[in-house]
Amino acid sequence: MMKKLITILLFTLFTLNNTQAQLPDGSVAPDFTFNDLNGVSHTLYSYLDSGYTVFVDFSAVWCPPCWGYHSSGALENLYANHGPAGMPHVNASTTDDVMVIFVEGDENDLVCLEGTGCNTQGDWVTGTHFPIMCTGNDANGNPMNSTNPTNSYAISGWPTIYMICPDRLTTVAGQNPDPYSLVNACLPPAWQCTGSACIDAGIGNGQFYTANECINNCNIAQTWNCKTGIDGTPGQGDCWNPGDGTGNHTDSLICEQSCIKRSYVCTQGTSCVDPGDESGTYPTLVGCQIVCGISESWNCVDGYCEDPGDGSGMYANVNLCVNDGCLAPTDITDIDYINVSVYPNPVSDLLQINGKYSEINIFDLYGKLVLSSNAKKTIDISELSNGIYLVKINNNKAMSINKIIVNH
Repeated sequence: MMKKLITILLFTLFTLNNTQAQLPDGSVAPDFTFNDLNGVSHTLYSYLDSGYTVFVDFSAVWCPPCWGYHSSGALENLYANHGPAGMPHVNASTTDDVMVIFVEGDENDLVCLEGTGCNTQGDWVTGTHFPIMCTGNDANGNPMNSTNPTNSYAISGWPTIYMICPDRLTTVAGQNPDPYSLVNACLPPAWQCTGSACIDAGIGNGQFYTANECINNCNIAQTWNCKTGIDGTPGQGDCWNPGDGTGNHTDSLICEQSCIKRSYVCTQGTSCVDPGDESGTYPTLVGCQIVCGISESWNCVDGYCEDPGDGSGMYANVNLCVNDGCLAPTDITDIDYINVSVYPNPVSDLLQINGKYSEINIFDLYGKLVLSSNAKKTIDISELSNGIYLVKINNNKAMSINKIIVNH
C-alpha cells in the first residue's frame, strides 16, 4: 500500500511558492544548468566536479547594492586572474581554480541587463566576461532559460553571493572586495582511486573531492547496500555506495525500497529530504513539498527522472522529463491515465465525477486514506475537513490523479 501511495503522490503535479531564508553555510548546493547570453551551456556540478570553486552572484537589475558590487570589478578580476584556463578574457597566468557565474534572478529581460528599462541600474553586460544567466526573455519575447535557481538557493535579499566549494558545500561570500581570499576555506580533495575502489585516506591528498566524482572517473560500478543490518528490516538507515562495486543492489531505488520505508522532512524550508531512518514527518515527497511550499521539479539522473525535492530540477513535471527522452522512475513506469474530470474545485460538499471509472480513493497530504467509494457521479465529501486532498480514480486498467481543495 505504501509503495502504491508513493507512486500516486509522486505523479501528482503541484506548484507553490515559498518565502525562505538563505541557505545556511555548509548546505549542499542545488545543481543547475543554463545557457549564457551567447547560448553556451553551463552546468554547476560540471565545474565543481572539475575541481573549480564557483562564485554565484544572485542579483537584480534594479538593485543599487547589486550594481555597486558588480561595478567594483571584484568578480571580474576574480574571473580574469583565477578563472578556467582558455576561457575568454582569462589571463594566461590564471590559477585555473575558480569559476564565476552571474544570475539575474528576478526574471528581468535581456534588454534590462543591457541597460534599457526595468528601472535597471545600468548596462550589466558590457565589460562582463564571465557567464551571465538571464531568467527573463530575449529580444523576441522568448524565455532564455527554462529554470530559475533563485528559489532553490533561497535568495532572501539582493545581492546574495555564494561561494560553492568543489565538495558542493555553500558559503555566503558577501560583497567581498577580495573573494579569492575565501577559497582556501574549501577542503582539499580527499578521495583516491585504487583501481578497484574509492577510498578516503583522511589526509586530504586525494584526487577527487567527492566519492561520486571518484566513482564516476574510476569507472567503478555503482552499487548500493543498506547502511546497517540486512535487507527487509525496517530502520536500517539510508542506502550507500561502498565505492568498490560490491553492493547488493545495482539500483538505488530498489535498495531503498527493500531496506527502509521512505519518509521526508522539510529542512530549513528549502528542500524535502529523506533522513534515511523512517523518522521523517511526511510519508511522501509530494506531501512534504506541499506543506513546506516547495515546487515539484525533475532532473534526468542516470537516465531516469528524479525529483531532487528542493525545486531545483530543470523540468516542471515528470511528463516533461519523460518527453525529453528520460525514463520514468522505475516504480511508476506502468501507469496509464483515464479521461475523467473532477469538479467543482474548490469543492464544498459534493464532488462531481464525469467519466467511466470503477473506484475512487481520496488521501490527505500525509498519505492517509480518508474516503473510498465505488463509481458514482456524485461523491459526498462533507465529512472531510478543509484542506488539500489527492484524488485517485481507477478503472481497473488505468487511473487518474487530481488535486482538490475542500472549502466548506
